[in-house]
Amino acid sequence: MRSFILVAALIVSACSTTPQTQRDIYADVLDENLKQARGATAQQTPYKIAAGDDVLAQRATPNRAVVDEVYSWVHSSDYVDIENRLLAEIPNMTARLYNRQNGMRVKYTGPSTDGTGDVYYWSRNTGQIRRGSWEIKEGKFGPQICETFYSETSCLNTVEQLSGVGRIDRRKGDVFGLARGVRPEVGDDGLPEWG
Repeated sequence: MRSFILVAALIVSACSTTPQTQRDIYADVLDENLKQARGATAQQTPYKIAAGDDVLAQRATPNRAVVDEVYSWVHSSDYVDIENRLLAEIPNMTARLYNRQNGMRVKYTGPSTDGTGDVYYWSRNTGQIRRGSWEIKEGKFGPQICETFYSETSCLNTVEQLSGVGRIDRRKGDVFGLARGVRPEVGDDGLPEWG
């Protein structure tokens, strides 16, 4: 839903505003996304909020200056530069993620030589590992990572991906073994331990 709101706001703004105003509209949508990540209530979430989730929400929210810097870079770079940065930062990475809607998750994006690969998500709430695929697709505003699970594809916001919105931290490789079906062990702080 957030991606839809962002795309709709950017489409409307592209038709009727200056680049500075487009940036302001994006900033307003991003502020709303960050607010939702931090401020959802227990009634809005399909699971019980675990102790320490407020701390996780803060850790998964990057400094606004970082987001603005990535936004400026994305909107002043050409397609190939953005695609190369996505290919340098996304494949063969494990990330610990958090947002109020999905809770604590671990994501492993498999390696790629051609801009496609496997993606795995483990959820603390369900304990299950989901396997899907990812690829770089051309979006209306440049390249973006799109993930497909069970024939349903959703494309991720490039600025949020590169600036770390929703990401607590990450490491190179399949640290937890999600591709082998290994479920991470959760520590006392509510996070899977890097080991």
